Amino acid sequence: MANAFENRPFLSDESKKHFGEKWSTAAKDHYVEKPRDRRVMECRLADRKMGDYSREGDYTINELHGVDFLNEVIPGMIETRKAAGIKGKMKILDLGCGFGFFNDQIRSKFGDQVEVFGTSLVKKRAERRKKAIVQDIKQGKINLSAAESREILSQISSDLHPNDAKWRSILEMSDKPEFDLEIDSAGELLYSGSGFLPQDRYFDQTLGAAIEKLNPGGKLFVARTQGQYFDFLKEKFEAQYPVVIEKNETAAFKDVAFIVTKKADKSADEKI
Repeated sequence: MANAFENRPFLSDESKKHFGEKWSTAAKDHYVEKPRDRRVMECRLADRKMGDYSREGDYTINELHGVDFLNEVIPGMIETRKAAGIKGKMKILDLGCGFGFFNDQIRSKFGDQVEVFGTSLVKKRAERRKKAIVQDIKQGKINLSAAESREILSQISSDLHPNDAKWRSILEMSDKPEFDLEIDSAGELLYSGSGFLPQDRYFDQTLGAAIEKLNPGGKLFVARTQGQYFDFLKEKFEAQYPVVIEKNETAAFKDVAFIVTKKADKSADEKI
C-alpha cells in the first residue's frame, strides 16, 4: 500500500503574500494593452499561428518543443497508462497557459480522457482578452480562410475554462504528485529565471515544484529557459529528485530546452 503523502504547501502564508506582490508587478506589465500583434504569444495553438497575430520568428507550441502533442505525445501517454492498468483521467498542466487556447484544443480532442489545468497571471483580464480574440476570428479580423476559422472555432472557446488561470503559479499548489504531463511553452520556467520578477528569482523553486507535482512516469516539457547551464541543471536536479533530464534537440530553442521524466514507480497505479 502506498505511503500517505503529506500534501505540504510549497509556499507558507507569508511567502504567498511576498510572492503575490512580486507577481502583481509582473502582471501589470504583461497585461498592459499593447498593439494587436502583441497577442501572438498568448493565442498560440499547438499546431497553428493565427493569421495577423503571427510574426516572423514566432513558433507554434509543437514547434517550440519539437513534438506533436495532440497526435503523438498525449495519445501515446494515454495508451501507456491504459497498458499499465492505471485508471482515471490523464492530468495535464500548462505552466503559463495564457488564455488557454492550447488547453481548449486538448480538451476538444481528448474529451473525458483528460483533465487539463493551467496557470496564468491575471484571470479577469485573460477572460476579457480571450473573448476579444475569438470575436475577432468570428468577424474575420484575423487573416484566416473560412475553413481555418471554422476549424479553430470548433476547437476553442471564447470563455476561459475554470481550470485555466486557476492559479497564478504552480507554487500556489501543494507538493502532492498529480500530473502526468506538464508543459511550459515560454511560461513560468522562463519568467521565474529571467529577472522578470523584481529582486527575486524563483527558477529552482519552480522547477522543483514542477518535478514534485509529476506522477511517477510523468513528463515535463520545457521549451525555453534563461541561460545556457544545462549540465549544471541536470546534475543538480537529478541528484535531488528521481528524474532523468535530457536536452531537447528537436525544440526550436534546443540549447535551452529540455525534457524531465520522473522515474516510474511500481506502486504508481495505487496512487492514481
